[in-house]
Amino acid sequence: GRPNPIPTARGNEMTEDPTLPMASFKAFLIVVGILAIITAAIFIIPKIYTPPNPNRLIYNNFEFKKASDGFWQTQWQSEGKVYDITLRFNPKEVETVPIKGQLNNTFNRQPYYITFDPQQDNNSDYKYIALAVGELGLNLVRGMGKTIESACTKNASDACLEHPIVTCDDDEKAVYYLRIAPEPRVRLEGNCLILEGSELDLIKATDRVLYHFYNIIPG
Repeated sequence: GRPNPIPTARGNEMTEDPTLPMASFKAFLIVVGILAIITAAIFIIPKIYTPPNPNRLIYNNFEFKKASDGFWQTQWQSEGKVYDITLRFNPKEVETVPIKGQLNNTFNRQPYYITFDPQQDNNSDYKYIALAVGELGLNLVRGMGKTIESACTKNASDACLEHPIVTCDDDEKAVYYLRIAPEPRVRLEGNCLILEGSELDLIKATDRVLYHFYNIIPG
């Protein structure tokens, strides 16, 4: 049946207050609306905002994932074939390494000679030269299908006895010259591409030019 009216005093009479049921209903609707907004926020906000994953990067439409060994991996396609690319640094970490100069047509020749100076001042940098040579050579051969040959700029150590002596002055050869320098940078000088840096910065310069050749970092 009909609920008992809420009495109010008017003079000596007891009457119903018609505003109370409507006020209660409006309050109920407000509470329901607030709960609906809170519930929607709980489900929608996580979909709108996803915290960045430090082990994943989208760069120029390439997806990079950081492997357990700290290297960054992506896939690159050429002539219908898909290649797995692995580099120590991701493109965001090396995009500011400058590339200056210009290469000439000799640089299209193969093999590519990867050379270094065995008498550089700091012997501790040799291991970084070795790492850079390995990363460069692996990507040139497996990723780009190029032919390479290890070389030295002078015959000054046992490591150079069985390798050709090649410098940037060999105009008829395409040369990669890895050189220890204070800052990472890439210099293009005709037939010679010079990679400069100290310790890990040398590998940054190497990865920068590889991303350039893969057209992952355009320009």
